[in-house]
Amino acid sequence: GSIGRLFHGIDSDGLVCGVDTGVEEKPLLFWCMSAQVPTGASVTALSLGRRVCVESCPGGMGDTVQDCVSSNGTATPDGYPTKVLVGRYCMPDLDRYRDAAREAISSQLGGFDERAAEMISSIPSAWPALIGALVLAVALGYVHLFLLRCCAEVFIWISIALSVLGLGALGAYLWLSASSETVESRLPEDLQLSKSASLSADEEHCYKIASIVCWVLSIVALCMACCLRSSIDAAAACVEVACEAIFEMPTLLMAPAIKAISKGLLSVGLLYGFLLLWSVGDTSGYDTPLST
Repeated sequence: GSIGRLFHGIDSDGLVCGVDTGVEEKPLLFWCMSAQVPTGASVTALSLGRRVCVESCPGGMGDTVQDCVSSNGTATPDGYPTKVLVGRYCMPDLDRYRDAAREAISSQLGGFDERAAEMISSIPSAWPALIGALVLAVALGYVHLFLLRCCAEVFIWISIALSVLGLGALGAYLWLSASSETVESRLPEDLQLSKSASLSADEEHCYKIASIVCWVLSIVALCMACCLRSSIDAAAACVEVACEAIFEMPTLLMAPAIKAISKGLLSVGLLYGFLLLWSVGDTSGYDTPLST
């Protein structure tokens, strides 16, 4: 397999642009102009049929793409204004050929497999963000350990307080939303969805029931925090002692970083193997005209 097969378009002959033999120096996929379109005509739409690999995208109607000439005469070498999309495709200019661009995208990414491959193949391109996230996660993990070492009890009580207040605020929001004017009700009548009075009443009841559930959970959390205060204080003291022990033993202090790096490398290896396996599949071309 070759991961490059996932990063480039496939022409009508089944060749992966920029990867397969014969098109190694042609990384971009171009949709040819149909022979049915009059040469030199000022058209506002295109009929796209044959796809070929090109070195660079045509910039205007005067450019020519000789590879577009097909044996059955369905395509013409005439070019048209295009723009490079994600470094892989020569998409028709959206300002002039919006319908053609939409048709081309649908033909290339219309199926589930194509969309999935396109999304997965974009993961390696985001390696700076992924490495940054890994470094930030490790750093925040050490910050969290340091804060637990200093004030674990404060953290625990702040978390409990935020949980209680959050549930109470959510319940209040749901209760007010049940009786307040909705956004849809402020729209013109011809734009509103038709709903029966019973359906609206059921929605209001659901909102109020959900708000009552949130309030009950908030009260339960508050009661449990008050009843188990001594246990919470003891647990916080144990956490502080455990963090102190971690900071006194360098090997334990390095454990989070080693664990994060190991998981990151393992994820990279698994992802690379998965992409290789995905790229093993055969590709086949087709020459189906796309009418816009």
